[in-house]
Amino acid sequence: MVLMMSRQRESELALVGVIGATTRQQVLVSALEGVILTVTAVILAAVMTAVGMAVFVSGVTAMDLPMPVVVPWSELAVVLAICAAIVIAATTLPVLPSLRKPARQVVAQLAAE
Repeated sequence: MVLMMSRQRESELALVGVIGATTRQQVLVSALEGVILTVTAVILAAVMTAVGMAVFVSGVTAMDLPMPVVVPWSELAVVLAICAAIVIAATTLPVLPSLRKPARQVVAQLAAE
């Protein structure tokens, strides 16, 4: 899904370039979009995991079995960093070739479509 959005992102960044954004700012827009996607996914995953674990722990404790909950924070941090790097790369790398084209040319192609 992220890669499919790159075509639309290309034209949006070209419009931003026409109004005066630098190449660095255009790349940062793509990278920040990746960060937003990652943070949103992490929040949703945390909520879903917490609900699932609460149901599981309540079921296990109803059977009078002790159930300690241990969160592997270091492994979780590594996985989140890898996922963030992949999503940021997926949102930023497809945009880089389009930044080499003149913004007016990209906007003209957008208008022709």
